[in-house]
Amino acid sequence: MTSTQRNLSLGTVSGRSVAALAVLLALAACSGPDPAAEIAAGKADLSRQDARSAVVRFKTAIQAEPNSAETRYLLGTALLQSGDPVGASVELQRALDQGFDPSRATPDLALALLESGQARKLADQFATTTLPDATAQAALKSRLASAWLALDEREKSADAVEAALKASPGFPMALVLKSRAVATKGDLGQAGNLVDQALANGPKLPEAWHLKGELLALSPNTREQAAAMQRKAIEARKDFVPAYAALMNLKIQANDLPGAQQVAAELRAARPGHPQSRFFDAQLAFMAGDFAKAQEQAQLLLQGSPDHPGVLQLAGAIEGENGSLVRAAAYFSKSVQSDPLFALSRISLAKTQLRLGQANRVLVTLRPLVAEDARPDAEALSLAGGAALRLGDPASAEAFFKRAAAIRPDDQETLTAIALAQLAKGDATAALSRLETLSDAGRQTYAGMALVSARVTRREFDKALEAVQALQAANPQDAEVLELMGRVQTMRRDYPAARSAFEQALKIQPTLFAATASLAAIETLQRKPEAAEQLLRAAVESDPRNHLAYMALAQLKSRSGADVAEVRALLDQGIKVSPSEAGPRLQLVEVLLRSRQWDAAMQVAQEAASVLPDDLEVQDALGRTQIQAGRVEQAISTFRRMTGLDERSGKAHVRLADVLRASGDLQRSTDSLRRALEIEPDLEIARTRLVETLIADGKPQEALAIAKRSQSVDPTSVMGYLLEGAIQRRLRKPDEAVAVYRTGLARADYKPVIALEIYRTLYESKKASEAERFADDWLKRTPDHAAFHYERGVKAVFEQETEAAERHFAKAVQAAPNHAMALNNLAWVLAGQGKPGAVAYARRAVELLPNQAALMDTLAMALAADGQLPQALEVQKNAAEVAPNDNGVRLNLARLALQADDKQLARQELDRLAALGPAFGFQNEVSKLMKRL
Repeated sequence: MTSTQRNLSLGTVSGRSVAALAVLLALAACSGPDPAAEIAAGKADLSRQDARSAVVRFKTAIQAEPNSAETRYLLGTALLQSGDPVGASVELQRALDQGFDPSRATPDLALALLESGQARKLADQFATTTLPDATAQAALKSRLASAWLALDEREKSADAVEAALKASPGFPMALVLKSRAVATKGDLGQAGNLVDQALANGPKLPEAWHLKGELLALSPNTREQAAAMQRKAIEARKDFVPAYAALMNLKIQANDLPGAQQVAAELRAARPGHPQSRFFDAQLAFMAGDFAKAQEQAQLLLQGSPDHPGVLQLAGAIEGENGSLVRAAAYFSKSVQSDPLFALSRISLAKTQLRLGQANRVLVTLRPLVAEDARPDAEALSLAGGAALRLGDPASAEAFFKRAAAIRPDDQETLTAIALAQLAKGDATAALSRLETLSDAGRQTYAGMALVSARVTRREFDKALEAVQALQAANPQDAEVLELMGRVQTMRRDYPAARSAFEQALKIQPTLFAATASLAAIETLQRKPEAAEQLLRAAVESDPRNHLAYMALAQLKSRSGADVAEVRALLDQGIKVSPSEAGPRLQLVEVLLRSRQWDAAMQVAQEAASVLPDDLEVQDALGRTQIQAGRVEQAISTFRRMTGLDERSGKAHVRLADVLRASGDLQRSTDSLRRALEIEPDLEIARTRLVETLIADGKPQEALAIAKRSQSVDPTSVMGYLLEGAIQRRLRKPDEAVAVYRTGLARADYKPVIALEIYRTLYESKKASEAERFADDWLKRTPDHAAFHYERGVKAVFEQETEAAERHFAKAVQAAPNHAMALNNLAWVLAGQGKPGAVAYARRAVELLPNQAALMDTLAMALAADGQLPQALEVQKNAAEVAPNDNGVRLNLARLALQADDKQLARQELDRLAALGPAFGFQNEVSKLMKRL
């Protein structure tokens, strides 16, 4: 039949037939999917854990019944299970708005908000909600507990957990959260008991199996069991991503690349397109050594999750393998800021800081992991011990290593730690022999480095060189070993050999900035600041994000006399490339304080405190800046904040005590110092300050009691004797002071610091001949005691014994070539006598302590005595800029200006001094100079 025929045929249908056909068409148009059938099918899909199919079913049902609160609820739960928590939160909120049962919808909405990163909204919306159903109330409180934890409100989180358990004793998820909190505090036994209770009450709870696996993974001996627990979590919920992540970590720790690839494939099947899959891809590329691919994947992840601690940790590890240590440290640091409890990032950051030569930063980074009340972590403790050794604090290193030894009694690092502990106790022969044995066994790098450190600590530099040479022979391509060799050669003052070692290290690892910085230091030491600057600028050009290079370059320019603006520009750039690093900000604060730019220093310190509110060094810098600017009340507030940032540190209380004392509040200062000693009983500065404050407050007997108690607690420590001696001197009892010092000298193994106090006290009590006899006897025992030679030189200056002063200062410089004040004073004495050599000594002192007006004044004097008048005048002008209120410096500037025939400058300076009147005690000299104009 043609179309025309069909039309004709329809045209012949009777009217009744047409009407019947219209009804049939209308019925056909109204017919569609049955909502009840779609809902039933969706529920079946959910029972099979096929949430994606369920979502389609429920959406179809919603189209037919848009006002069905129950269907909205079902769609919300399906979206939540399918991995769309944002969509789930929208539908679950609509279900509640349409009157759906709050006891059913509210806990699921809370979970959706939590999983979509809306912890604050969850807390604000449901913190005070009470549900009539006890189980629902427990579920809501458990999710609130997780939200509070995400917001770093630990007390509120703990309260919410207890509220959940009160509503429903034994509620599994609440027990899991409580177990995790207990584990964080180090009580793994109790944590295990709690998670077992959770599994008994909720055997299908994936979070419980996951946590049990995490607890088992803490021990190397139970990692297979840990993997089995994560498998049980996946059985309970096949798309439970945290279990896959934990399995992947176990495979990585075992270096099982095929196993890791299998885990990644399983996650892709369970959660197609989930961001964790890309994270796994980056990890797999990292394991396979394809760092370019790993870096590409990590950067893509960072675009979507710039603050995710795990992503940042991986990005840092990749940069570290690529040799970009500064960038690695920046990523690790940001990861720690995002999750302060992420131990892996803290340990990775500490390792990187050690490689960068930032041992002082390592101890700050590891503080939460090595505190006495923290869960023991052998790796963190060993790293802290290594940092303490580099900082020259073997006592603290011993304590860290001994704690690590208790955790890992059989491994290489622990055995090395035991030897180091023996060395610290004074059993040097046995300890060094043990270290040498450990270093030889299997060519172990860790023990070898410990042996080098031990030799350096004992100032046995030749033996340290032998140890590092053996280490280098076993590890010829290890750049860090070569860098260590360079440092040892520098200590031996064999600068050509040091230079060679540093250069070899940089050929192997061009980004090893510690070697570059050491090379620059050698150039500076050998009076080649231009070469040093060239090295550092090259480091900046090769890695423009290296804030350490900007800091080193700024320090070099500052020492070379560059103006503050140039130095600041470099540090500003360092801040720009690494805004989360405290170093450039702290250095800039110090530069501005030295140049007396109080307002600028305040602005930088405040910005630093805003960006890094939990950094104790930053807060300390802010407080000191506030003091310098005369804002005492603000400084008190800052130091009080410091005491709250680290309740285990007494130093913040000492800072607070100092500013309270300066403001005249001796009682509160005393209280703060007592609190410092409660926290750290061995904190010497706190004990010293407390004694000083008690004496200032007219309470010498209390001060004496503290000193006596210190002696009884540790008779071999110098502090108690130094304190009592200082008190007796303040009480004008020099004979009693000398007697105390002599007792301490014998008991404290003849520590040089006590000998110096005996010498000073004898001089103060007008017993100069006895003081000199004591000095002669002491220097027979310790001929290289630079501080004692320096002290004798100072006394000789006061006695106007110029040749004796020269002799003593020269011996001090011989014993300690970097003793800036000895160099300065030797230059001053030589210049005063018109002897050669003054300029070299003075210049070296200024290089060691740049921007110190007194040292610059000496250099100008030496240059003038050497006939270099233009250079002398320029240096003196710089000194006046550094210390504009030092009238002595300005008087010398006027003298030099007259010698250089710059009468305009001389008149300007002399008029300024004359206007001071009697406030300046050298008006006679001013008058004499004005007559020469």
